Amino acid sequence: MGIVAPVTLDKATKEQKELGAAIFARLGEKPTGPSSIYLHNPGFAQLFDQVRIHIGEDFSISTKHAELCMLVVIRFWSAQYAWTVHGPAGIKAGLSVELVEAIRTNQRPPFAGDDEETVYDYVSALLARQEIPDQLAQKALALLGEVGLVELVSICGVYTLVGQTCAAFDIALPEGMKPALG
Repeated sequence: MGIVAPVTLDKATKEQKELGAAIFARLGEKPTGPSSIYLHNPGFAQLFDQVRIHIGEDFSISTKHAELCMLVVIRFWSAQYAWTVHGPAGIKAGLSVELVEAIRTNQRPPFAGDDEETVYDYVSALLARQEIPDQLAQKALALLGEVGLVELVSICGVYTLVGQTCAAFDIALPEGMKPALG
């Protein structure tokens, strides 16, 4: 367990309980993960939850591209907890098992199309170099458009927060799960 323990609903304030119950009921999970840490600051936890909802419901970027971005960022941070959620979600969104496994093992994945390769390369460059080569930026812009590219970078930022939270606070894996990332 990390230096800051997750907020548990049995020891939470009234505000934390109400917000936590709403967040975890919507997610269909037990009070765990980064949100259980964010509940230490209920205002922030609520804003983070709204951002997560907005990404899932109101972004134009495809779920497949969003999940690919999330997986690259999660792997960069070796965020075990987040991987247990997004590894399967990536496959459900249409990413191949082979692609997800390659990311998990820090290998360059086999891509089903240029779109996957462009998203992977863009996110990888942003994380590794904090800049995007012009040719890759143009390719990503052509694929995603202005709005989609802003959304992709926004997902990188949000999941960097998730990854850092998992790393800083050693978020426990769901019961019965083993670490998937080495």
